[in-house]
Amino acid sequence: MAIHVLTLLTSKSVDEIFQLGGTQSWRLALDRAKACRYAMLYRHEQHPDVVAGTHESGTAFMVGTIKDVVPATDGNSDRWLVLFSEFAFCDDTDIWEGRNPVGYWTEKDYEATLNFRELDFK
Repeated sequence: MAIHVLTLLTSKSVDEIFQLGGTQSWRLALDRAKACRYAMLYRHEQHPDVVAGTHESGTAFMVGTIKDVVPATDGNSDRWLVLFSEFAFCDDTDIWEGRNPVGYWTEKDYEATLNFRELDFK
């Protein structure tokens, strides 16, 4: 069975992600998002609300093991918060492509650049 990966292009800092225990304010296909084991976060430096980061725009910087997907806590009633049970930093060389900030992939799509089982999850 395929292991599914939710990909998200975010302007949020690592500190903001830690404070929330995940990443929020996403419009998601809820059933698809809940079927994912991992969330791969990509840096979005061009967003108007971006907090200056240390990662190049469009590159992956963090993987979270998805604990749950719940309603966002920021007042956006049609958005979702993806909670993590653990996380790992990564330096995936794959660059974000496309315009949609949300994507649905499988672990196999990453096999050339990243092995999720070898990440140092905390």
